[in-house]
Amino acid sequence: MRKLLTVTLVMVMVLGLMGSAIMAEDLAVTYDDYEEEYLAAPAVAGLLLEEAGIDNRYGKGRDGGNFIADVARHMEPETDFDGIEKTDVYAYEKAIALFLRGNGADVGADLFKAELESVVYEGTCDMFGSHIDDKITFTFSNDIFHNPDIVIELETSQNLEEGWGADDWTFEGNTATVKLNRLYSNSRDMVDNKVMDIKGMVDFIDEPVVVPDGGVQIEVISTGTGIVNADNSAATWTDNGDGTGTMTLTVLDCCGYGIEGLTMDDIAIKNFHDQWWNLANKDATTPWSITLSNSADGVYTFEFDRPTNTDDSRTWDVAVNVTLDGMELESGVIVEEGLAVPVSGN
Repeated sequence: MRKLLTVTLVMVMVLGLMGSAIMAEDLAVTYDDYEEEYLAAPAVAGLLLEEAGIDNRYGKGRDGGNFIADVARHMEPETDFDGIEKTDVYAYEKAIALFLRGNGADVGADLFKAELESVVYEGTCDMFGSHIDDKITFTFSNDIFHNPDIVIELETSQNLEEGWGADDWTFEGNTATVKLNRLYSNSRDMVDNKVMDIKGMVDFIDEPVVVPDGGVQIEVISTGTGIVNADNSAATWTDNGDGTGTMTLTVLDCCGYGIEGLTMDDIAIKNFHDQWWNLANKDATTPWSITLSNSADGVYTFEFDRPTNTDDSRTWDVAVNVTLDGMELESGVIVEEGLAVPVSGN
């Protein structure tokens, strides 16, 4: 709500067509609220000038003029201004402010102020620069534009700087987006990070964009976290020489983080009969005795005890996050193929 104002506008009205006389007239405009009454362009111009502390008259004598009169002359039929209706209050006021600024009145800068509202990182992992599809979107309160040599100051990692050959910037309305065209040698950790300052972006009137005091927290959307990466994951086997063997299974996601919380129902092996068994079922229904002895940071250790009268396959395939259809692998990620599983000592 704008405060109650009574604005006395000195308007110069144009009577008739070319060659008509010009008459100055005092016009008092009283209004309670924008929502109750939509002001025409001259009244809006008067408010903008008053707020900026600028007199509506400029120059001297015949070389002088009147900002409000200029606005009145420029106003279109039905009070439209540059094609904008007065009922579109914010856009209407901005159009008038631009007109006045173009005529030399420094008004309405706050109407175009572009303050950073949000920063969203989207990528495979938490590190900007680690994957080619990484991107960061900056959203502002008003339209923004590119100014050379962008520098994004980050709170907890190295700055992002335009021109390092690894980033593509696009601007659309009130958003700016940076994407990678190759990987960084020094990726930036986005987790618990903030944007503290921005250089190289301006608002509609070429004023620098504004970052709120204390910075803006980066929202992290990581599409690869928790997704098993078969290339990073692996299984190894140790023959303990006493009739037992130890399988160490490392399960990492696409970001190199360990995936925790897997159970023996989630892990399966394929034997020489091409039959898939999850470890829980194999422990319960075959001569093998299987125990999960340790699990931390995506590394799982299983102890296998094979009776002397059991001659199972000497190589297994190992899969995680499995769904079995009988003894067929319906879904899952195979992390090891042809794992030799010798057991000696019996």
